[in-house]
Amino acid sequence: MREKGFALATTLVIAVVVLIMGMAGMYMTEMGFRSITSESRWHLAEKAANAGIMEATRRRFDGAECANIGGTMNYNGASVEVQTADAGGACFVWSRATIGNARVVKVAVLTARTYANLGAANFLELDGINLGGSGAIASCEEQCRTSALLTGNLVQNPPRENEVQRCPNNPRGTTALVDPYVPSAFPPGTDLTRDVFDGARNRAELLDLLSRNFGVSFATDGRPSLSTAGLPQECVNNNFSSCTASGNTISCGSGNNAVSFVWNGTAYEKRQGNATQAICERVNLGNNANLSFSGTFTGGGVVSASNVNLGNGTVNGQNLTLVASGRVEDGGNGLRVNNVNVFAYNIHLNDRNIRWNGGLLYTGGGNATSCSDPPANGCFYIDLNSQSALGSEQNPVLIITDNNMVISRNGTAEINGLVFATSNSRQFSIGSGNGTFDINGMLIVNSTGQNANNRIDISGNFEIWFNSQVVRNLSNMFSFVKPPLCANVTAGVPFIQTKTTTY
Repeated sequence: MREKGFALATTLVIAVVVLIMGMAGMYMTEMGFRSITSESRWHLAEKAANAGIMEATRRRFDGAECANIGGTMNYNGASVEVQTADAGGACFVWSRATIGNARVVKVAVLTARTYANLGAANFLELDGINLGGSGAIASCEEQCRTSALLTGNLVQNPPRENEVQRCPNNPRGTTALVDPYVPSAFPPGTDLTRDVFDGARNRAELLDLLSRNFGVSFATDGRPSLSTAGLPQECVNNNFSSCTASGNTISCGSGNNAVSFVWNGTAYEKRQGNATQAICERVNLGNNANLSFSGTFTGGGVVSASNVNLGNGTVNGQNLTLVASGRVEDGGNGLRVNNVNVFAYNIHLNDRNIRWNGGLLYTGGGNATSCSDPPANGCFYIDLNSQSALGSEQNPVLIITDNNMVISRNGTAEINGLVFATSNSRQFSIGSGNGTFDINGMLIVNSTGQNANNRIDISGNFEIWFNSQVVRNLSNMFSFVKPPLCANVTAGVPFIQTKTTTY
């Protein structure tokens, strides 16, 4: 009996040991499975946290401010939260990814630079340059350093470069506090539209943006016309040959056929005699109408005609937009224009003592490969004379050409604002003439190819100055204009990374 009891006890002990070993094995297997699952989740969360850092970096490279590159996202099933802080010119990025009970936190410091992304003059393709006499392209701002001239190609006979110490006084040639001239700055395929305008990555999107903001339509070649959608027929079905704008009234026709458009502060009242025929926010005077301004005009809205002569009086626009299927020109000495937008096939400004404060000036249409004076084939011709100024630092102008542009001068004159030539521009020529001429702000030419002819021919006292405050003020006036990016992210950004993992 003892032997049987001993055998039974031994069997029970062995069974218990086997059971314990089996349970231990199961427990170890379960722990291993949990460990593998947790490690898998951690790797997924780590990748998601990295994705949050990368997305924030991409947004920063695209020009977003540090405060605007955070947010939430989903990456392969992980929830990612990104927060940022801006201090000392650097951008601190905190990215936390969560999947299941695994969390990974990573941080990065995006080091900043004090260079703007664009310089004083920027050409995707510059076909020729000649800087003579005291001519200069200069960028001398300590608070927003950038190069003077950037090109997408390497210009033959590149411009001479001045010493940094000469930048503040009497610059000549290309002068800047950093590299004065940067060739091959824009890789093939670059479109500078996105660097200048918010919400537009190319010419088509830019024209669409302008159409939505100003009530203007564009043909395929960029020629502008009035957008008539939703307007009463009385506002658009006009066929006048000549009209005069003075006071708050546009007068057309004569005798019993006389019609007036009276601005009431928000729209035009179309009147014939004492009867009001329609209320018009936008007016098409006719495809053959010549509109002439005299005295002082204080109307607003959008007015379309064939040709517009601004006269030599004062045009105080109340958000006034003029659309011309033909030419817009000044009418003589002493013209004053305040806060008026112009869209035309041709623009010709060549008189003395012109003061144009604020507003947008656009030309588009035609397929000519050169600009004539006076323009007739689709051209923006600026030949300013003594004591003339387009824009001021506080009230700059936005100039856009979708066809051809020539900027010249005779006498003391200046442009304060941003000049942009689209990818459709065939000729962009700057220089020639006599006297002193300054362009303060930025110059961007976005055209390339065999049909483009982009040249700088500066002599005498012709200067192009980078002015970040001018562009910043322009951005305040037109929300779709990007301010100068004076704290951009450099390539090869050093990351400072840590991680915290919780299972």
